[in-house]
Amino acid sequence: MTPADRLSAIRRRMADEGIDRLAAVHDGVHFIETPNPVMVLAGFKSLGPAAVVLDRDGGLQLFVTPEWDAARAAEDCPEARVTGVADVVDAVVAACGGKGVVSIAGLPFAPWHMTRRIEAAFPGAKPADKLVYGAANAKTADEIAHAREAARIAEAGFARMLELARPGISEDELAAEIRWHSKSLGAEDNFLMLCASPHNKAVQP
Repeated sequence: MTPADRLSAIRRRMADEGIDRLAAVHDGVHFIETPNPVMVLAGFKSLGPAAVVLDRDGGLQLFVTPEWDAARAAEDCPEARVTGVADVVDAVVAACGGKGVVSIAGLPFAPWHMTRRIEAAFPGAKPADKLVYGAANAKTADEIAHAREAARIAEAGFARMLELARPGISEDELAAEIRWHSKSLGAEDNFLMLCASPHNKAVQP
Protein backbone atom coordinates (compact mmCIF):
# COMPACT_ATOMS: atom_id res chain seq x y z
CA MET A 1 0.00 0.00 0.00
CA THR A 2 1.28 3.42 -0.99
CA PRO A 3 -0.22 6.87 -0.27
CA ALA A 4 -1.26 7.03 -3.93
CA ASP A 5 -3.06 3.68 -3.60
CA ARG A 6 -4.95 5.01 -0.59
CA LEU A 7 -6.05 8.16 -2.40
CA SER A 8 -7.13 6.11 -5.41
CA ALA A 9 -9.27 3.91 -3.17
CA ILE A 10 -10.86 6.97 -1.57
CA ARG A 11 -11.57 8.53 -4.97
CA ARG A 12 -13.29 5.33 -6.11
CA ARG A 13 -15.51 5.47 -3.04
CA MET A 14 -16.21 9.14 -3.74
CA ALA A 15 -17.33 8.24 -7.25
CA ASP A 16 -19.53 5.43 -5.91
CA GLU A 17 -21.19 7.80 -3.42
CA GLY A 18 -21.51 10.76 -5.79
CA ILE A 19 -19.04 12.97 -3.89
CA ASP A 20 -17.21 15.59 -5.96
CA ARG A 21 -14.93 16.98 -3.26
CA LEU A 22 -13.84 15.68 0.12
CA ALA A 23 -12.62 18.21 2.70
CA ALA A 24 -10.76 17.11 5.82
CA VAL A 25 -9.98 19.44 8.73
CA HIS A 26 -7.79 19.18 11.83
CA ASP A 27 -7.15 21.72 14.57
CA GLY A 28 -3.42 20.98 14.85
CA VAL A 29 -3.67 19.56 18.37
CA HIS A 30 -2.06 16.13 18.15
CA PHE A 31 -3.31 13.65 20.73
CA ILE A 32 -2.98 9.89 20.86
CA GLU A 33 -6.76 9.32 20.97
CA THR A 34 -7.76 11.89 18.33
CA PRO A 35 -7.71 10.82 14.66
CA ASN A 36 -6.20 13.19 12.11
CA PRO A 37 -7.75 13.01 8.62
CA VAL A 38 -5.20 15.47 7.23
CA MET A 39 -2.39 13.04 8.06
CA VAL A 40 -4.37 10.17 6.50
CA LEU A 41 -4.87 12.03 3.23
CA ALA A 42 -1.66 14.07 2.93
CA GLY A 43 0.77 12.45 5.35
CA PHE A 44 1.53 15.85 6.89
CA LYS A 45 1.73 16.60 10.63
CA SER A 46 0.86 20.26 10.96
CA LEU A 47 1.96 22.83 13.51
CA GLY A 48 -1.46 24.49 13.52
CA PRO A 49 -4.91 23.97 12.01
CA ALA A 50 -4.75 22.35 8.58
CA ALA A 51 -7.09 21.08 5.90
CA VAL A 52 -7.05 18.92 2.81
CA VAL A 53 -9.38 19.15 -0.17
CA LEU A 54 -9.42 16.04 -2.37
CA ASP A 55 -11.08 16.21 -5.78
CA ARG A 56 -12.67 13.08 -7.16
CA ASP A 57 -10.93 13.73 -10.47
CA GLY A 58 -7.42 13.96 -9.03
CA GLY A 59 -6.61 17.29 -7.36
CA LEU A 60 -5.12 17.38 -3.85
CA GLN A 61 -4.87 20.68 -2.00
CA LEU A 62 -3.26 21.13 1.41
CA PHE A 63 -3.88 24.28 3.46
CA VAL A 64 -1.60 24.89 6.44
CA THR A 65 -1.15 27.33 9.29
CA PRO A 66 0.93 29.17 10.19
CA GLU A 67 1.44 30.44 6.66
CA TRP A 68 5.23 30.19 6.86
CA ASP A 69 5.00 26.42 7.37
CA ALA A 70 3.97 25.99 3.73
CA ALA A 71 7.60 25.41 2.69
CA ARG A 72 7.92 22.39 5.00
CA ALA A 73 4.53 21.10 3.87
CA ALA A 74 5.49 21.39 0.20
CA GLU A 75 8.69 19.44 0.87
CA ASP A 76 6.81 16.71 2.77
CA CYS A 77 3.90 16.54 0.30
CA PRO A 78 5.21 17.11 -3.24
CA GLU A 79 2.06 15.58 -4.75
CA ALA A 80 -0.18 18.25 -3.17
CA ARG A 81 -0.78 21.87 -4.05
CA VAL A 82 0.24 23.50 -0.77
CA THR A 83 -0.92 26.91 0.40
CA GLY A 84 -0.09 28.67 3.64
CA VAL A 85 -3.24 30.42 4.87
CA ALA A 86 -4.40 32.61 7.72
CA ASP A 87 -7.60 30.59 8.24
CA VAL A 88 -8.18 27.02 7.05
CA VAL A 89 -11.96 27.25 7.20
CA ASP A 90 -11.96 30.20 4.83
CA ALA A 91 -9.62 28.24 2.54
CA VAL A 92 -11.88 25.17 2.53
CA VAL A 93 -14.96 27.26 1.80
CA ALA A 94 -13.19 29.01 -1.09
CA ALA A 95 -11.93 25.69 -2.50
CA CYS A 96 -15.23 23.82 -2.22
CA GLY A 97 -18.06 26.32 -2.15
CA GLY A 98 -20.55 25.91 -4.99
CA LYS A 99 -18.47 23.22 -6.68
CA GLY A 100 -20.56 20.06 -6.52
CA VAL A 101 -21.28 17.63 -3.70
CA VAL A 102 -18.94 18.12 -0.74
CA SER A 103 -18.32 15.65 2.07
CA ILE A 104 -16.45 16.59 5.27
CA ALA A 105 -14.11 14.60 7.54
CA GLY A 106 -12.78 15.65 10.93
CA LEU A 107 -15.73 17.54 12.41
CA PRO A 108 -16.37 15.15 15.36
CA PHE A 109 -13.00 16.12 16.85
CA ALA A 110 -12.72 19.70 15.60
CA PRO A 111 -13.29 22.60 18.01
CA TRP A 112 -16.67 24.26 17.94
CA HIS A 113 -15.41 27.49 16.38
CA MET A 114 -14.32 25.48 13.31
CA THR A 115 -17.25 23.09 13.25
CA ARG A 116 -20.01 25.71 13.33
CA ARG A 117 -18.48 27.68 10.45
CA ILE A 118 -18.03 24.60 8.26
CA GLU A 119 -21.53 23.35 8.98
CA ALA A 120 -22.92 26.79 8.14
CA ALA A 121 -20.99 26.85 4.86
CA PHE A 122 -21.97 23.29 3.88
CA PRO A 123 -25.38 22.58 5.39
CA GLY A 124 -26.30 18.93 5.15
CA ALA A 125 -22.85 17.85 3.94
CA LYS A 126 -22.35 14.12 4.36
CA PRO A 127 -19.70 13.05 6.89
CA ALA A 128 -16.65 11.45 5.25
CA ASP A 129 -14.96 10.11 8.38
CA LYS A 130 -15.76 6.45 7.73
CA LEU A 131 -14.58 6.79 4.14
CA VAL A 132 -11.24 8.33 5.19
CA TYR A 133 -10.48 6.19 8.22
CA GLY A 134 -11.67 3.03 6.51
CA ALA A 135 -9.06 3.59 3.82
CA ALA A 136 -6.46 4.05 6.57
CA ASN A 137 -7.05 0.52 7.86
CA ALA A 138 -4.53 -0.66 5.27
CA LYS A 139 -1.23 0.92 6.33
CA THR A 140 1.34 2.32 3.96
CA ALA A 141 4.91 1.06 3.98
CA ASP A 142 6.03 4.27 5.73
CA GLU A 143 3.35 3.92 8.43
CA ILE A 144 4.42 0.33 9.11
CA ALA A 145 8.08 1.42 9.30
CA HIS A 146 7.17 4.20 11.74
CA ALA A 147 5.23 1.78 13.95
CA ARG A 148 8.17 -0.61 14.03
CA GLU A 149 10.55 2.21 14.94
CA ALA A 150 8.21 3.39 17.70
CA ALA A 151 8.08 -0.16 19.10
CA ARG A 152 11.89 -0.39 19.00
CA ILE A 153 12.24 2.86 20.94
CA ALA A 154 9.56 1.83 23.46
CA GLU A 155 11.27 -1.50 24.12
CA ALA A 156 14.63 0.23 24.52
CA GLY A 157 13.01 2.67 26.96
CA PHE A 158 11.60 -0.18 29.02
CA ALA A 159 15.02 -1.84 29.12
CA ARG A 160 16.55 1.47 30.26
CA MET A 161 13.95 1.71 33.03
CA LEU A 162 14.95 -1.74 34.30
CA GLU A 163 18.57 -0.57 34.40
CA LEU A 164 17.74 2.57 36.37
CA ALA A 165 14.98 1.48 38.73
CA ARG A 166 16.17 1.00 42.31
CA PRO A 167 14.76 1.41 45.82
CA GLY A 168 14.60 5.10 46.69
CA ILE A 169 14.56 6.58 43.17
CA SER A 170 11.74 9.07 42.71
CA GLU A 171 9.10 8.63 40.06
CA ASP A 172 10.01 12.06 38.65
CA GLU A 173 13.67 11.11 38.28
CA LEU A 174 12.82 7.81 36.62
CA ALA A 175 10.30 9.46 34.28
CA ALA A 176 12.77 12.19 33.30
CA GLU A 177 15.50 9.64 32.55
CA ILE A 178 13.20 7.49 30.41
CA ARG A 179 11.85 10.52 28.52
CA TRP A 180 15.37 11.78 27.78
CA HIS A 181 16.49 8.30 26.71
CA SER A 182 13.58 7.84 24.30
CA LYS A 183 14.13 11.26 22.74
CA SER A 184 17.84 10.51 22.36
CA LEU A 185 16.78 7.47 20.31
CA GLY A 186 14.64 9.60 17.98
CA ALA A 187 11.21 9.74 19.62
CA GLU A 188 9.16 12.88 18.88
CA ASP A 189 7.34 12.42 22.18
CA ASN A 190 6.91 9.95 25.00
CA PHE A 191 3.41 9.49 26.34
CA LEU A 192 4.78 8.04 29.57
CA MET A 193 2.59 6.98 32.48
CA LEU A 194 3.84 5.01 35.46
CA CYS A 195 3.05 4.07 39.03
CA ALA A 196 5.87 3.04 41.33
CA SER A 197 4.75 4.00 44.85
CA PRO A 198 1.98 2.95 47.21
CA HIS A 199 0.66 6.54 47.52
CA ASN A 200 -0.51 6.58 43.90
CA LYS A 201 -4.01 5.27 43.33
CA ALA A 202 -3.47 4.94 39.57
CA VAL A 203 -0.90 5.39 36.86
CA GLN A 204 -0.34 9.03 35.97
CA PRO A 205 1.95 11.24 33.89
